[in-house]
Amino acid sequence: MGGRELRGDFGHGRRRRHLEQPGSPPTPLSCDRTTLTDVTFADSDHGWAVGANAILSTTDGGRTWTRQSAPGSGLYDAFFLDARRGWIVGSSVILATVDGGASWTVQNAGLADVALLGVAFAMPSRGWAVGIARDGNQQGVILGTADGGRSWVREDAPSTAMLRGVTAHGPAHAWVVGTDIFHR
Repeated sequence: MGGRELRGDFGHGRRRRHLEQPGSPPTPLSCDRTTLTDVTFADSDHGWAVGANAILSTTDGGRTWTRQSAPGSGLYDAFFLDARRGWIVGSSVILATVDGGASWTVQNAGLADVALLGVAFAMPSRGWAVGIARDGNQQGVILGTADGGRSWVREDAPSTAMLRGVTAHGPAHAWVVGTDIFHR
């Protein structure tokens, strides 16, 4: 009895993939006891999963996964425009790749005491990252870039609560979630 493949497009360029075997549970993949927090696919073959101290990638639709070098820890979310260009956010870090994750660059965003939980790009130059400040205020944080992440600017957050996710459509439209849904 064969499985069926379910695919969906969740925001501009954001694709998640789920394989379902009717009547049987999915086979777990070993991740060396790493808790994974996000999985994203750029196309039907190229995907990434991120977690506490791991970046895993696949080039065969998820049949096999390879650990990539992770120059940060506490990684929470990933976004890829295509099989080569992507970003990962986490605890006081934004990582970028232009080679499918063979190498990662830390993008300087002045992130002391900020936990970034979501990232999305509308196009190669325009993107947002969201999360929460871990200072005494615990306020929602939105960072925006108009140059592909070379520089990030803190934008006004629509809420003082933790912001958990973001999706983008076009250079001027982003939706942010936390305790509510906000249009940016």
